[in-house]
Amino acid sequence: MRIWHLIVALLIGLGPAHAQDLTVRSGEHDGFTRLVVPIGAERDWAVDEAGSERRISFSPEGPAFDLTAVFDRATRDRLGSIAMDGDLVLTLACDCPLSLFRFQETFLVIDILDPEDEAPPTEIAETPPETEIGGTEAQAASAPADSAPVAPQAVTALDDSGLAAPRPAPNTDRVTPLPDPFATPPRLETVTLPQRAPAEAAPAPTPPPSTASLAEAADHLAEQLARAAAAGLVEAQPEEPLSIGDPIVTVGAEETADVSAETGGDMAPMPDTETLPGLALRAETAFDALRHDDGAGVTAQPPLSCTPEATLNIADWSAGLGFEQEIGRLRARLYDDRDQVQPDAAADLARYYIYHGFGHEAVFWFEQDPNPPPLEHAVARVLRGDPGPVFPAIDGDAHCGGAELLWRYLDDPGHRRLAEDEEGPVLQAFAALPAGLRDILGPDLARRLQSHGAVAAAQDISDALTRGGRLSTNAERMLDMDISPTPAIATTLSALEEVMRTDRSRTPDAMMRYLALHREAGTAVSPDWLIAAEALLRETAAAPEPNGLWHEILLSHAASDELGQSLEMLADVQERAFRQQIVTELFRGAVERDDLSAMILLSMAEGEAWVPTRATTALRQALASRFLDEGLTSLALAIAPSGQPIAPSAAPNAQTLAPEDQAWRVGNWEELLPVEEGPYAGFATRILEDQAAPAEELPVEDLARLTVALSESAETRDLIQEMLRAGPPGAAN
Repeated sequence: MRIWHLIVALLIGLGPAHAQDLTVRSGEHDGFTRLVVPIGAERDWAVDEAGSERRISFSPEGPAFDLTAVFDRATRDRLGSIAMDGDLVLTLACDCPLSLFRFQETFLVIDILDPEDEAPPTEIAETPPETEIGGTEAQAASAPADSAPVAPQAVTALDDSGLAAPRPAPNTDRVTPLPDPFATPPRLETVTLPQRAPAEAAPAPTPPPSTASLAEAADHLAEQLARAAAAGLVEAQPEEPLSIGDPIVTVGAEETADVSAETGGDMAPMPDTETLPGLALRAETAFDALRHDDGAGVTAQPPLSCTPEATLNIADWSAGLGFEQEIGRLRARLYDDRDQVQPDAAADLARYYIYHGFGHEAVFWFEQDPNPPPLEHAVARVLRGDPGPVFPAIDGDAHCGGAELLWRYLDDPGHRRLAEDEEGPVLQAFAALPAGLRDILGPDLARRLQSHGAVAAAQDISDALTRGGRLSTNAERMLDMDISPTPAIATTLSALEEVMRTDRSRTPDAMMRYLALHREAGTAVSPDWLIAAEALLRETAAAPEPNGLWHEILLSHAASDELGQSLEMLADVQERAFRQQIVTELFRGAVERDDLSAMILLSMAEGEAWVPTRATTALRQALASRFLDEGLTSLALAIAPSGQPIAPSAAPNAQTLAPEDQAWRVGNWEELLPVEEGPYAGFATRILEDQAAPAEELPVEDLARLTVALSESAETRDLIQEMLRAGPPGAAN
């Protein structure tokens, strides 16, 4: 197995070098428990013993280690506990020796071995005289006569800690090796054997059948079948091609085992046989079955970091002679004399397209090779605008160069933030790009850095693009709106209108910003601009998606008292989460504008489909309070969050309710007592009496008191039914 496979499996799960805690990994094996500690190449260690405790100190002092995953793999048979108090403290559960060694100049490997047992005395059998077979010394003759055959070499696999551990070899103690039936028996020379009692001579072995006779029999059978088919005596299988009867051969497990050894076990187990054209015969014994792979395999893991030798020197992918002078020479090398694409020439042409910013063309020529360079192919896909991530997965980017770090940052969907020590390499890699690529990637890179809080780095890129003088005036305006401090709203709206009038390619983005700015300012868009936005939406065929032009037009219609148009657009949304987001935004906008009509229409149209969540609890309470202020009790109960009280609204007309209604809403039962005789006064009286009565436990055997309690419960139910029929207390009076 190649060494980098070991490094991948050993270091899997470790974070970047600048992480605060370094994880200690573990593995459990027959005979020992293994711990792998990342200490770095510059750090030494020393071990102190005190009873069952082993204290490992580091010089210079080690970092804080993450020990939470140690017992995910290791048991407590040998290692009782592990802790950090400046040193690494191991408490052993047995009288186990330790074996410590450094791996790859970076890791300390700690093996906790089983206690050493006293070996039993071994009787040495009398050694027979040497036996010569074919003029060579036979080592087997010097072994004890009853010794068991040595098991074949075990296949190494990766343990949980990442280092190679022996895999148990197949048990062949009870299996007698069979001779190869297709091999030629070896010619025996002079054999000298020890003096033994005379025995009967073994019969001569039967020579194996010749493969030539099998092939001849197969050809003869095929000829007979062909004659029978021509005479109409037999037919080919219906709905199957005639080639279904072609003979095939099998390649046994000997060849596939070599392939598995070359791949280092990182691939899934290969099937036992591979079918090739030839004879369709297969012979297998129980001994052959023991040699099959056990099917466990080693799960392929992503590498720890970037490939060290990987380089992305895009500035060197062109001679600088101009596009028209180099493209012809590169395309002339694409095909050979048989009109076959040359992979190396196609890769050079794809790199040249990347240099000039043509992502689609670069991806096309890279994919002419079944195995294109993975990193360069990923760069072309990022440049083409493929949704990320498209780069090969890694566990961390601690060892990535600046160029690869830059492209991986652009490839991320937007969740990853650069560390402080990564901003410098990314800016240097950006400055080393060709001018055309800087103009293409710079605006998006600056906006992403700005959104992640790297304001200074975003401003540096914006300044570099401005100094280059190659961006259009409108492109600079759009970038300044995102990077520079926000100017007055009127100034920004005027700049966006100028962009839409003069730059057709940027009109959709400018229109979306124009509508969003009106919505954030709480102002309605003029009908002319809203009609222009609708026309632009039909022209660009923008799909319903979050934070896009379609989304802003829908919200703008609602803010312009055109809720019906918004609901018609909402009918095109099938994705549940996106629909929930839009409905929430429509309700929030109606509450902020205190648009009661919009609240009522939305509640009747989308109230049942609006899923209650914790994030919408406050908004639902505000809606329910507003509905109660207007006497819309059914709507209030339908929209209110379950189990939450409805507080009085702060709307201007909140005091128009009758005093009895206000008292009922807040539970002021004393104010309901002066109400004329009716269910509300009776209900308030009953609650006050229950609150004043002392709490007492009711004996189960007191049937008389149970009867009274049941009758009072029935009266309370009747009283509530009467209250529901009578309506609010203010209406009853």
